[in-house]
Amino acid sequence: DLAARETVTATEAERWHQESRYSPNFAHKKSPRAGRPPAATLDKTDCDEAPIRCPREAGQLLRLAFQRRMVSSQRRGQNPGWPQTVWAVDGSGMVYEAQLTNQATGEYHGYPVMRSDHFYDYLKTEWERRG
Repeated sequence: DLAARETVTATEAERWHQESRYSPNFAHKKSPRAGRPPAATLDKTDCDEAPIRCPREAGQLLRLAFQRRMVSSQRRGQNPGWPQTVWAVDGSGMVYEAQLTNQATGEYHGYPVMRSDHFYDYLKTEWERRG
């Protein structure tokens, strides 16, 4: 569930913005990249059609999501911990979800949210509202 903006402190948002990292998860890739074989499975969202093509761009979008406090209320790791889930919307209007991969380092991997997901429109609206 998306945490209410006012429940996320400026200190938390700034820490997450500064210390988080994005790392691709090849389980969401059907096309080989960086010498790695394709690995996407039917139960994973395919990232190959997403406009974001490199980890640097994905990391920038992740940090922007922290600034807008588009995070779940669920935390992992040491107090105050990392949000388990983070949501963002890119310049083309595509919605993404990032999951915490490593709670010790603040590493996330992300993937597009399917347009058919009931949460999609709500996330787009909140993204604009929190901008």
